[in-house]
Amino acid sequence: MAMQVLVLEPQDMLTFYGPFTDVVSALLKLHNPLKQNVAFRVKTTVPRRYSVRPSSGIIRGQSSFNVLVMLQPFNYDPFEADRHKFKIQSVIVPPDTSDVDEVWRNAIQEAIMESKLSCIFILPDASEKPPEVQTNKMTSTATESTESPAASTSEMYHLGDLGVEKLRDDYRKLQLDVQRLVKENNDLEVDKTQLLKPAPQPGLAVATSPAAIKDNPLNVKLLVLVVCLFFLTGVCIGKFAF
Repeated sequence: MAMQVLVLEPQDMLTFYGPFTDVVSALLKLHNPLKQNVAFRVKTTVPRRYSVRPSSGIIRGQSSFNVLVMLQPFNYDPFEADRHKFKIQSVIVPPDTSDVDEVWRNAIQEAIMESKLSCIFILPDASEKPPEVQTNKMTSTATESTESPAASTSEMYHLGDLGVEKLRDDYRKLQLDVQRLVKENNDLEVDKTQLLKPAPQPGLAVATSPAAIKDNPLNVKLLVLVVCLFFLTGVCIGKFAF
């Protein structure tokens, strides 16, 4: 890895001032002391938490460029900053270069220069006012792009997953209850069939009239089980419909 030619300001750490209920910005100034043009790009370990404008571009010889790093809203945790890192990569390019994407697709690994920045989150007192961040005002051929959306989206999606998983567990339990009721129903059908077959007596015909079946108390229990079965099935359908 080649030595970084760009001069970074700040050199080693980006500072973000709270409160973090809204987007908070930090300014990264890149200065090219060479006469040649230098292409750059900004990478981060947590792309869902930041928008970087621009995240790549070309800095003309002996000129500077401002990069705006925007931290998305989140629940303040000072220790979370430990895993927030930035990497600024650069490479010298010919004067007529304009396609930044093409530069990085064809860049030789040994020619790439890089610097790393850490982050710090500061939650000031109510009486303190965080410093204002100046946006980039100079003209540049840099392409402007943003990173992934805020981290809150991912968190909400995760919470949604937990809710769906709970519904699935409830539905599986209800399915087991339904299967148990079906088995009991089948067992009762067998018992009913046996009871409705009285022992044959000489000279007497076996009578299985509808009235006899209706008066059998086992049929009443069977009817209750069937109603429970339909009720549980309706609960399952209702949970997934709503």
